[in-house]
Amino acid sequence: MVEEQATTKYQGIQLKTSEVTFLSKIEQIIDEPIPAGSLGFYKTGFISTNHHVIGLSLYNKNLEAIPDSIKALTCLERLFLRDNQPTTLPQAIGELSNLKNHSLKRKLKSDLFDS
Repeated sequence: MVEEQATTKYQGIQLKTSEVTFLSKIEQIIDEPIPAGSLGFYKTGFISTNHHVIGLSLYNKNLEAIPDSIKALTCLERLFLRDNQPTTLPQAIGELSNLKNHSLKRKLKSDLFDS
């Protein structure tokens, strides 16, 4: 029998609790809410389906590091971190097997996703 994960309401949407924990941590770092239903290179927000975040945009938020807990976003397909400043990405990014599209333009080293 498959064990169901708990869900929590976040920005009016039911999401897996572990994903809400990650989003809340990012909110604390950037000191603002992450709006639901918004995704794009020059936006801040997230999109979801079936209680999972599938897209996350954090445009120009002066992020110096991405928390390792990003691995909680197990269904993440799109990640846009344009105009942020991390010098490295957590190894947990490699665990995001559904990640198909990412943008890490400007301020980031172009080789951060190289294997």
